[in-house]
Amino acid sequence: MEIVQATSQDGAKISRIFAASWKKGYKGLVAQDYLDGLRPDHWTAFLEEALESGKLWALLALEGEKPAGALAYGAYRPPTGSQGGGIPGGGYIQALYVHPDYMGRGCGTALLQAGEAALKAQGYGCCFLYVLDTNAAARRFYEKQGYAWDGYALSCRAGEQPLVDLRYRKEFS
Repeated sequence: MEIVQATSQDGAKISRIFAASWKKGYKGLVAQDYLDGLRPDHWTAFLEEALESGKLWALLALEGEKPAGALAYGAYRPPTGSQGGGIPGGGYIQALYVHPDYMGRGCGTALLQAGEAALKAQGYGCCFLYVLDTNAAARRFYEKQGYAWDGYALSCRAGEQPLVDLRYRKEFS
C-alpha cells in the first residue's frame, strides 16, 4: 500500500471512498434513507475546492492503482451552524475513511499515522478528530491508536437526524 499526498484532481476518488465507507460503516447509526441518498460524488465539489485552495490537505492510500482510503486534515473549521470545538495548537483530522473492500487491512492505521506525521511536521503539538458517539468500532480504533475522548461533544446532523460527535485527542511526544 502506498500513501500519497492528494491533489484537487483526486476529489472524486476521495468522495467515492467516503460515500462507500459511510454506507457500510454508518449502517444502523445514521438513517438508512440518508445513506441510500449518498451519491459517490457527494463531496467531490467541496473536496476539489478545499484541496485547490489549501483549506484542506488529504492523503490517499493506493493499493496498486486503486484508491483504498483517504484522510483529510488541516486547520479546524467548525461545521456549518456550530461554533467552537477546536483546540489551540491542535491539528485537525477532518475525515478518515477506508473503502469497504480494503477494511481490516491496515489502511486506516497507515493513513492515520501519515496524517499525524504531517500535522506534527506542520508544528502542531497534538491532533484531534470527531467520532460519532454511537460508533463503537471507530471509537475502539482511535483508542487503540492512542486517542482519548476529552469530554467535549459537538451536536451535528445527517440530513434531519440529530447526532453527537465526540472529540478525541492525541498529544504528540
